[in-house]
Amino acid sequence: MASVNQRSIPRAALVLAENLHLDVDVVRTVITLLEKENTVPFIARYRKEQTGGLDPTVLRHIQAQYEQLK
Repeated sequence: MASVNQRSIPRAALVLAENLHLDVDVVRTVITLLEKENTVPFIARYRKEQTGGLDPTVLRHIQAQYEQLK
């Protein structure tokens, strides 16, 4: 399992939410799910209630930008 730096998630979530014009809590949830090694297709299909039904394209944008911020 990937190591999750809990301090970096809130900062990254704030930056990504601002850049992508999304709710910070949703972005934080997506980042947490990605850190727990969930895939974008899994999140898009089975975690809709947690992500507000974000499109897989948006989830990939969050994933890509989060990887750059790490």
